[in-house]
Amino acid sequence: MLPEHIGRRDDKAWLGGVDEAGRGPVMGPLVVAGVATSDPAGLAASGVRDSKVLSPARRERLFEVIVGTCEACVLTISASELDDLMGKRSLNEVEFAAFDAVIRALPARKVVVDAFGDEAELSRKLGARTSREVVARHRADATDPLASAASIVAKVVRDRAIAEIGRELGAEIGSGYPSDPATISFMERYIEENATLPPHARRRWETSARLMNRRLDTG
Repeated sequence: MLPEHIGRRDDKAWLGGVDEAGRGPVMGPLVVAGVATSDPAGLAASGVRDSKVLSPARRERLFEVIVGTCEACVLTISASELDDLMGKRSLNEVEFAAFDAVIRALPARKVVVDAFGDEAELSRKLGARTSREVVARHRADATDPLASAASIVAKVVRDRAIAEIGRELGAEIGSGYPSDPATISFMERYIEENATLPPHARRRWETSARLMNRRLDTG
């Protein structure tokens, strides 16, 4: 897995943050993003916050600030790639490998990551693999400006990917999350009309299996 650099190169960047968007959805990619800067105070002053508390318009504006002033990279794992990977490992293992790749792509000496498991164990394992100081904290995206910036980049990249999927399929697919009625409604219609899951659906997800089984039960 190779991250794509999308921000301004900053060889002096010493502090970084990593976060993901799209761990739980039934449609669309998982995106892991990393941000590093030599001016953490300036980044904090730009108003970065946890992406979940920002409006889409505000996220887009901050995204442009982040990639225009910081080193940034993203690793996008499509639904089909995620299905393939999860045939061999758990979601946590897939995410660990993605975080590892993104941390390695950043020039930062210290990286704060939004934890998805045991904080101490994740810090130790990621730090040992990357020869950097890694600090994993739950809800780091709400408390650390670098992790907040990473959460914004990941969210915007994923939202743009979902919009592109909707255009490709010519349908309103919602956010891709199983809690979104628009996503479930689209998947139900597609399954009813095509007897299979739509493109970009995560086939190994429980929601996908449930919707397919429901069709078999009623068909």
